[in-house]
Amino acid sequence: MAIICLDGPSAVGKTSNSQRVAERMKGVAIQEAKGARYIPEHLTGWDRTQWLLDAQAERWSEAVEVERSGRLAVLDNDHFKLYYDWVYGFVEGTEAGLLDFYRNRLLEQQIGYPDRYYILDADEAVLRSRKESDTTRSRRGFEKHIAIIEPIQRYFKAMEVEAPGLVTFLRSDEVESTS
Repeated sequence: MAIICLDGPSAVGKTSNSQRVAERMKGVAIQEAKGARYIPEHLTGWDRTQWLLDAQAERWSEAVEVERSGRLAVLDNDHFKLYYDWVYGFVEGTEAGLLDFYRNRLLEQQIGYPDRYYILDADEAVLRSRKESDTTRSRRGFEKHIAIIEPIQRYFKAMEVEAPGLVTFLRSDEVESTS
């Protein structure tokens, strides 16, 4: 089958739509890195970054196993998350390690690109309304995510220029109405 990734700003509907798509296509939705919200507090600097990278690599391995079983793997959120570094800059002391991590994992085929990215979007007022009505999550980084909507769009547009056909942009209500 294939591996696809749904990404976009907080409250755009990545989780609900990844579950809908996976259910409709008899695939598997692979949620945001398990425990990413529960990073051990004692980890800082590169140790913290390494912990997060390992969690993302585990998600990729899970997606590959799903694909090998003949089912669609739907990643909820980009497992590379490089746009955070693109927008905010590298955490001091992690740039070289981050690049080495991805370079080595790509060469060893322990991580890869999905067959297609679907980048979801919605008006800011819609995102704010969804955030307020969702009692299942605190979304404590919501304002930070709102601030980087446009840079994330540029990141994925640049990716589409380099790899035509890899990225599709959708309004999140389009996905909801067709899934």
